[in-house]
Amino acid sequence: MRPFRAFLRQHSTIISLAAIALGVLIFVGRWFIAAPTAASETATDAAVFSDSFSTVDALPTAAPAPTEAPPIVVYISGAVRSPDVYQLPAAARVKDLVLAAGGLAADADAEHINLAEHIRDGQHIHVPRQGEVLPAGANSSAVDASSNTDGIIDLNAASAADLDELDGIGQVLAQRIIEYRTTHGPFKSVDDLSNVKGISATLLSKIAPQLRIGA
Repeated sequence: MRPFRAFLRQHSTIISLAAIALGVLIFVGRWFIAAPTAASETATDAAVFSDSFSTVDALPTAAPAPTEAPPIVVYISGAVRSPDVYQLPAAARVKDLVLAAGGLAADADAEHINLAEHIRDGQHIHVPRQGEVLPAGANSSAVDASSNTDGIIDLNAASAADLDELDGIGQVLAQRIIEYRTTHGPFKSVDDLSNVKGISATLLSKIAPQLRIGA
């Protein structure tokens, strides 16, 4: 034992350094063993993160909201409180137009009004008064004053397509007439067409016999 103790005392520094070196080697060895596992876990997390984004991108997009139909412009005359041109939703009915005009007048002939009837853009609805003689062919609906049996077009009820059929009136002038009527209200006379840009005196005299105001 004594020689061994003497050996330890003589070489204590070397033994200490060897022990430290061994500890360092064990630590480094464990680090190299653990590093691949950590790298694998990191790669797995990155793959999951990437898949989550791919899943989000694959989600279906919401369907676009349906587009609403543009409003319509309609003229109502006769036995209502406020006859005039009104702008209404595309799905409006005669009842909606009558309400917009303030309701029926006291002398309205309710027997000849179908409040559930659909109306269309550019239409002229005439609500008859009690005892009023209705045009030939009128039924149990509010009278559509744009209809006629003599080939004469009601200027305040005609649509752009109706006006386009007049000799000398194309699509552009027809649309201008509709826009003028919408902005300024119903025409008081056929001669008021001279206020519409593009309608000369010569053209007006040519188409005037084919037009009328009201029923």
